[in-house]
Amino acid sequence: MPLQIFIAAVAILVLSTVRAYAITIDEFQTAQSLSLVTPLDAVKSSTLNDAFSYGGIRTLEAQRISSATGLTVKSGQGSFTVSQDAFVQGHASIAWSLDPSKFSSAVISSGIDFKSDGSTKFIIGVRSFDFAFAHSVTIRITVFDARDTTFQSASSSEIKLSNAFPPNGSNPFSGPVLEFPFSQFTQVGGANNVASFNHLGTIRLSIISESTDTDLSLAPFYTDGCRALPDVDGASRDLCGVCGGHNSSCKDCAGVPLGNLTLDRCNECGGNGQSCISCMESDQTPLLAALDGGAKKQERIIKLLLAYLTRGPRGQRFKKYSAKLLPVVHMLQIRNWTISWTLPRTTRKCSTGKQFCVETSLTPLLTEYRSHAKELLGHHNDVAKEILRLIRRPPLKIATLIRQGRERYQLNVGLTKSVPIEQFACS
Repeated sequence: MPLQIFIAAVAILVLSTVRAYAITIDEFQTAQSLSLVTPLDAVKSSTLNDAFSYGGIRTLEAQRISSATGLTVKSGQGSFTVSQDAFVQGHASIAWSLDPSKFSSAVISSGIDFKSDGSTKFIIGVRSFDFAFAHSVTIRITVFDARDTTFQSASSSEIKLSNAFPPNGSNPFSGPVLEFPFSQFTQVGGANNVASFNHLGTIRLSIISESTDTDLSLAPFYTDGCRALPDVDGASRDLCGVCGGHNSSCKDCAGVPLGNLTLDRCNECGGNGQSCISCMESDQTPLLAALDGGAKKQERIIKLLLAYLTRGPRGQRFKKYSAKLLPVVHMLQIRNWTISWTLPRTTRKCSTGKQFCVETSLTPLLTEYRSHAKELLGHHNDVAKEILRLIRRPPLKIATLIRQGRERYQLNVGLTKSVPIEQFACS
């Protein structure tokens, strides 16, 4: 069967440009071989599914030119080898096409864009070449445009080897590294159009011998871009832009590639940073009103006692004392009134997540309130002493006021101890 017909038969499927990047063509790790060993073997081919090569379907072909037999073509252990026995001349090729079970229909219809990641050339190394009888061998790469299902849009480029290269078992590129720039591919003779490297499908590597007894071994076949196999969408780079990746390096915390969710400070994916903060709020308005009222009551009791002290002829001498004391008492009451409503009306106490909160101590304000209340008590006691000097047994109403003033101080101090001394402000 002519080589062109064979290629048309095996190159049924092609690749698309959906997220396409340059790829690994073949690392020649999967074992495959064929041999022409009888006079009846003029052309022979071998096709297998290979998950480790471009497209997933790989076909070897050998074509004998001389009458002698003994031509072997094989892949495996990182090499593609063509071996001709004495007096045997022939050509060999390896073609890669698409496995329909591995690729989307979109990939099949459009082809792979080999330029999308900046690739500019194919690269293949020579392990060894014996340069038998000083005759050259030609290595030709032919590419087919995936959009042309008749395979009449094809381009090729070739390099002729004209020197022997001894084998070196440990070095995968013991001979030269052959480069096939995309820009140097030209239209295949007989084809209708060139192949576009933005829409490549089938790729074929041909070994054309000019002599008998030729032995050639090639190293893995790549482009100079991403060295990985294409995925179902024809891309060798994943969504994260990683060559041969699995869309894992750019996953967000929800496992979505290129997603925008992040772990919040509570280690919750996409959270608002509040789930680990446990706080209890309490309305302090009634308590603050009681503190305010308590200060006013302390002042009112002192004012009533001063009014009793300064009445009548005997009280005239206390007029100046009263006039001097009343502004002081009022100022203390005003200060405690201010403190009462400076304290937060709603207090928040947090049991967890304190590290995300600013803790404010209310102790200084409460201490100041108690200090002013104590000063008011002192002035209350001073006025009571003056009354008791004048009247050993004051009227019941006055005695009651004296007692209530002392009790009010104790009540006000008790109210301050009911106010939470910590306030949490959590962002």
